[in-house]
Amino acid sequence: MSVPNYKKLGHRFKKRRLLSNTKALFLSHRMKKSERTVYPQTCLLLRLDHLGDYVLFRNFLPVIRNSARFKGWHLTLCANVVCKELAHHLDAGHVDDFIWIDVERLKKRRDYFMRVVDLLYRRGFSVAVQPTFSRDIYGDMLMQATAAGQRIGVDGDCMNQNERQRLVTDSFYTTLIKVHNTPRFEFERNREIIENIIQQPVAVKMPSLPRLGKDRPLANAYAVVMPGTSSVFKYWPCLFEIADYLYFQHGLEIRLLGKGKRDQRWILDIMKRCKCPAVNLCNQTSLLEAAAVLARAHIVVGNDSGLIHMAVLLNVPTVCLTAGTHAFRFNHYPENYGFKVRFVFPPELDKKKGSKAFEDYAAQYASGYDVSSIPVAKVKRAIEEVLCHGS
Repeated sequence: MSVPNYKKLGHRFKKRRLLSNTKALFLSHRMKKSERTVYPQTCLLLRLDHLGDYVLFRNFLPVIRNSARFKGWHLTLCANVVCKELAHHLDAGHVDDFIWIDVERLKKRRDYFMRVVDLLYRRGFSVAVQPTFSRDIYGDMLMQATAAGQRIGVDGDCMNQNERQRLVTDSFYTTLIKVHNTPRFEFERNREIIENIIQQPVAVKMPSLPRLGKDRPLANAYAVVMPGTSSVFKYWPCLFEIADYLYFQHGLEIRLLGKGKRDQRWILDIMKRCKCPAVNLCNQTSLLEAAAVLARAHIVVGNDSGLIHMAVLLNVPTVCLTAGTHAFRFNHYPENYGFKVRFVFPPELDKKKGSKAFEDYAAQYASGYDVSSIPVAKVKRAIEEVLCHGS
């Protein structure tokens, strides 16, 4: 395998991704010296993105498994470890095995990166597929690491890489699938990508999740409030007022759900500022247990996160506070899906709905609008709408 020309990546890329460049260069030299066995009819499916991305992709796994192109093949799903519990529980029957990647360690620890590289290379996959529209350098390097005879990716956007970087990383693939670049909901974009890969129509109509956990009778109805989100700029700081509103106006007990130190700080702040009693479930549940809590909730309100998308797919009335980043991809469930969800945007972004400016912003991952500008009254209206829709 030839060593890519990393000088083409540009100064800014080298400065920000120095460790990545070192890893990739080491990888190229190492693979040239290593021997391995290539196994026919073996396919690696690579998805390193987050929980919300996975739940909008997982319904296509049985489609890939039963397609004419991959029927009878050995399928391996290589994915972000944050999805492990959910995938093992729901999707183990659609693939033959899993490879789990701690993405944060992959980015920070050279020794861990090289162990993953060795594993993927020595597995000897004949085909590797990364069906991700917004590729990043780490996923691209792992695709290169497989050294599979066919390495299939998507000629997507430059959200996680700029055009100069893509001149290099595109060369890691033998095939790049072209899809429509117009803004669209992520599940529908995934459908187009999978149809291009398997070369047949996909009949799955909409994303779904089965109810998880046992349906136990509850003494009292409750609402789930979730402050957690992947980026600080997505955090709406007034959820304590919403907790009070749901408790005093709707008689719902409050469950605060989250994971990690940052979520815990936010939840403790909510508990300090709200007047109603609330149960802190942060770091107290597994992913499946969290899904069961969501499935039995009367309503879920929170910032944009993977758990919010799980609540939507569990068909629970859901209100999501969002800055509108990638609004068409993740904050715009098509009406024909029938989910009981409202996405609440900052007022300045709402004013632009239907305009070219809104389309341009919603197609990007940008933080140009302040989510904290969303009025509490607007969130309360969304709660009433979604509860009325769900009744």
